[in-house]
Amino acid sequence: TVMDDNKKLCLNSGEIIKLTGTMTMMFEPEDLAAASPATVSRNGMVLLEPHMLQWPSLLESWFELLPPPLEAYKPQFLKLFNFFVPVMLRLVKKECKEPVVTKDTELVLSFLKLMNSHLDEFHDEDEAKKVGQADIVKRVDGAFLFCLVWSIGCTTDDVGRAKFNERLREMMSEEGVPKITVPIPDKSTCYDFCWDRSKGKWLGWLETIPTFAIQPGAKFQDILVPTIDTVRYGYVLEVQLRHGYPVLFCGDTGTGKSVMVKEKLMKGMGDGFLSHFMNFSANSKANQTQDIIDSKVDKRRKGVFGPPLGKKLVIFVDDLNMPGKEAYGAQPPIEILRQHLHWGGWWDRKEIEWRQLVDMIYVAAMGLPGGGRTHITCRYTRWYNVILVTPFDDEGMTRIFT
Repeated sequence: TVMDDNKKLCLNSGEIIKLTGTMTMMFEPEDLAAASPATVSRNGMVLLEPHMLQWPSLLESWFELLPPPLEAYKPQFLKLFNFFVPVMLRLVKKECKEPVVTKDTELVLSFLKLMNSHLDEFHDEDEAKKVGQADIVKRVDGAFLFCLVWSIGCTTDDVGRAKFNERLREMMSEEGVPKITVPIPDKSTCYDFCWDRSKGKWLGWLETIPTFAIQPGAKFQDILVPTIDTVRYGYVLEVQLRHGYPVLFCGDTGTGKSVMVKEKLMKGMGDGFLSHFMNFSANSKANQTQDIIDSKVDKRRKGVFGPPLGKKLVIFVDDLNMPGKEAYGAQPPIEILRQHLHWGGWWDRKEIEWRQLVDMIYVAAMGLPGGGRTHITCRYTRWYNVILVTPFDDEGMTRIFT
């Protein structure tokens, strides 16, 4: 009735609220699967198709926020993006298998967020002055290739990654390729190297950590042997968290997602970060999720809540895709988290006041969809850098057991 001409909102309590002539209602759903013909017929419809917002628009917006020292390198950025990104997106979408469905714009947004994290020194004028011209070119090229692999190339499985690596190598030796000062070394796949900004060169992942030795007297269950997988996923996680970007790890059970994230949050982030671990189950409820998070934050000022001043609170949600779907296909615990990411807070259910939540970052892990685990909405996953955690290879297994 509220959408009829008389604009009356009839509540269960028998109360009737009349909307004034200046009020209108707008809905923004993902699809019309749960809408009845009566609802649809009372609405004006505007369909926004994916091709109406292509990734080059995101790139233009990103260029506007580029720090001044990098302004001169816009042409190089444009060449690199236009040469590599369209081909790689097509490869990932058409020839590779993606367990978590993503859109092109989501992947490019992840790419740009990772680029921001790797070029952050140019936002600080004093730091930027210390970097010579030749070094800037190296940093731009190295960061571009590294971020391409760990945003667009990391949502697919092992078979897809082999294709991605092969195609990237082919493209780097094609005619007409933009000049790249620091190409990825040939001796292994592009996933096996880390870009070291300070040294301006590529290093193997295991070269970036100190030699591992098991402490005498360590309990068996507390030993975590660093493998190439834990090091590289841990690196991406740390870089994104330090810049305030959420990360989602997806992978089969037993690939070490939760252990790796907990290890990094407990020991690798320093004093500026507090962490809280949550597990979702099939019976998780939105109110319960909201109450748990509310209990972990303090009041800063009226309507604003967050961890103690000067700290960031990292909330790790494990088994993100476990909550059951309700009658209309939504998952309320995920929707309440999406509301926080989207609007910056939620409503206090007792006081009916808006609570703004600040200085909080989400990290999530989930198994592959199937069985009790469901596909979760793109409206939520788009906030995250999605990384697929692949099963350990023989080399990783050998390292752990020897």
